[in-house]
Amino acid sequence: MRTPAVNPKIIATLPIFFSVFIATTFIWYFNVPKLTTPFVLGIIAGGLVDLDNRLTGRLKNIVITVVLFSIASLSAQITYGAGLQFILTMTLLTFVFTLLGAVGLRYRTFAFGTLAVATYTTLSYTPDMPWVVNPFMILCGTLLYSTMTLILHIVFPHRPVQENMAAAYSALGGYLDAKAEFFDPDEAEQLENRQIDLAMKNTAIIEAFNRCRNALFYRMRGQHRHPRTSRMLRYYFTAQDIHERISSAHMDYRELAEKLKNTDLIFRIHRL
Repeated sequence: MRTPAVNPKIIATLPIFFSVFIATTFIWYFNVPKLTTPFVLGIIAGGLVDLDNRLTGRLKNIVITVVLFSIASLSAQITYGAGLQFILTMTLLTFVFTLLGAVGLRYRTFAFGTLAVATYTTLSYTPDMPWVVNPFMILCGTLLYSTMTLILHIVFPHRPVQENMAAAYSALGGYLDAKAEFFDPDEAEQLENRQIDLAMKNTAIIEAFNRCRNALFYRMRGQHRHPRTSRMLRYYFTAQDIHERISSAHMDYRELAEKLKNTDLIFRIHRL
């Protein structure tokens, strides 16, 4: 599998790095330090709702994000300082978006980011600044971060799938190592501990498979499937097939170790 030469963690930090760099450069050039807080908080809010998807899906997510953030920020800004109205507005926003988050993981992400924006709006507002500037700068920060993620997606469109696939095979390798420890006659008394370790490895591999499946799902929803996506799908099915085979148990490993402890066969199974 071909992967970029750059560390994936470094690639993942590029959108936030360039977003903050552009924001601080803008603030320094125009000498408007009072806009720093809402601008940067908008970037952070954009990062909170950043979800992996294909290009059209990301564009749709940006539209949804802008609409929800606008509603939350304007509602908090207009009622800020109005006492009871502000309390009722924040309570209503919390109730509505908590219900929205119960629909699914993606809606939960949008709901959390939207409530965070409402909080950011109240934290970054200053009386000497026109009321519309605060929500506007938060939205600008969100759009700036979203633009950076779009550019990164265009440059590395399959990076998330490749990373999740690599993580799935890495977890699969850990499971194989844990299963191999069952074929060590010198450690036959530690079988219970090895079963616990194998169960933990199995949990890790299931989580890795779920992330990989979700990444593939959002790239296969369109009518046209990219050849690399099809190849990643075959890799995923192969990993699932390997996991199903090695997770099977057809014998008592303690009894097997006892019968084969005086031969080199069990050691060969362990090494294989």
